[in-house]
Amino acid sequence: MTGRLLPVRPEPARGEDLYSLAERIALMNGLHPATLGLTPNTVVRRSVKPEVIDRLAAASGLSRAAAKAMTIEVYPRAVVGRPGKPQPRSWRLPSVRWTCPRCTPRTGIYLRDWQLALHPLCVTCPSLLERPDDPWADAFPPDRRAVATQRRIAETLAMSRTRPWHAQKLRRLYTLITLVAFTADDEWPLLLGWEAEVREALTDRYRDWTQEPPGQPAHAAVLVLECSRALEDRQPRRRLVQEGWERLSGDPALARYAQRFDWNGLLPDIDADGPSSGIPVWDVDAWRRYRDLAHELEDVQERTGLRADHVPAWDLRRGEMFAPSEVDRAQRVEVAVTTHMLLAGPVHNEDTERRSRIALGVTGSGWTTRRLAYGRGVAAQAANEIRQLVGVLVEDGLVDYAERRRHLAEAPRLARRLRSLFQSWNPEASVPLEAVETWLWVAMTHSPPAEGFLLEPALELDRRLDPERRLMLHQAVGEYLKAVTRPDPLVADRRDGAGDVDAASWEVGA
Repeated sequence: MTGRLLPVRPEPARGEDLYSLAERIALMNGLHPATLGLTPNTVVRRSVKPEVIDRLAAASGLSRAAAKAMTIEVYPRAVVGRPGKPQPRSWRLPSVRWTCPRCTPRTGIYLRDWQLALHPLCVTCPSLLERPDDPWADAFPPDRRAVATQRRIAETLAMSRTRPWHAQKLRRLYTLITLVAFTADDEWPLLLGWEAEVREALTDRYRDWTQEPPGQPAHAAVLVLECSRALEDRQPRRRLVQEGWERLSGDPALARYAQRFDWNGLLPDIDADGPSSGIPVWDVDAWRRYRDLAHELEDVQERTGLRADHVPAWDLRRGEMFAPSEVDRAQRVEVAVTTHMLLAGPVHNEDTERRSRIALGVTGSGWTTRRLAYGRGVAAQAANEIRQLVGVLVEDGLVDYAERRRHLAEAPRLARRLRSLFQSWNPEASVPLEAVETWLWVAMTHSPPAEGFLLEPALELDRRLDPERRLMLHQAVGEYLKAVTRPDPLVADRRDGAGDVDAASWEVGA
């Protein structure tokens, strides 16, 4: 039949597959499909042979270019792989054909894009596609949300022909599905509406997308649509990637896959400072380190009672009696905030960073907290510093720094009493009350002052202290804190200010 123009030549439907048109032509002209080179094996091939394209173009009156445009070879290799060859992790279906259970029996048409696993829905009916050789009986009509998502995927697929960025986006979608599919079950990921109903009806799972996508549309639909939505929204995407990575790494039978693939493309826009920041977008070791550190801290909390309230705003090291050196102060705040985030709860994102900074009374944002808040794990040095800080907090008896900050934020009588002690030790020098208040805050809460310029006068006061005087000041503050936290209703009634008590109920050194 090569070179012969057939008398009945139906117009190709929009998006129709070349084999679909060839089958209709054969039927309308009373021919067996094999006459046009269509055999069962041919129809489910990974690509169309050039000689078949030539034969079908001649029979239908189409140009060769128009005939080839009706095959999935019009899409870039990032989406469909190499023609005629199996390629791992491409959307080309594994030697199966998908058709619409409603439209195809009525019209004889199936679409070109239905030969890709990213298109498990017919959006015209709408309907879940099926395999003619293995129909799925429990087919629920897709809801509007599912159809809208499928249309958006189809638009991205169409744009991938001329815009490489959209092809890479579909590649990232496949990678995300690969990660999620490994550990997907009846409860995870969280699905709503139609996809949840489909998953509930499934009797098995297709878990390994590393070589090829599933041959059953239902298996593809439950992940393609949800992961596509997550890919469009930064927060759900980050949450899904985090949960998927933790589930994958935590399964001994699957952990090998954590190192086998490059997951970098899943979070292409997560770096707030752009590519020049020098921080890798995706660091597998950082994620493993974060997971291990979080588990360690959970064990410490359970064993010792450690809480986020026990974290000061400065990671003060051994030998540092008052404050870190100037070059270290910003990083010490970052270590403290990150530790507070890890101890405050299992969720660690930009919102929990904000709450931790409010709790500690510090502002700004650095790389250590940004990595954790943006879902990029924990750097090795930061993890070691966090472990050291937690060890010191436990050794020191778990001081409730949150309570200290509440009581010492406003303690005018205590500050005036301490000022009189400083003044008695330096009668020739005037001691500003503001400097004493800053010293009190920094020394007893291990926190930076609200204004940086206040720190230097307080540092000068601290430099003049010998061990005996320092001990005397700490004892005085300790007596004050014991008085204001004493569960005595009579003492509570005599309090005359925020965190301060009446002089009759407390005296320094009493």
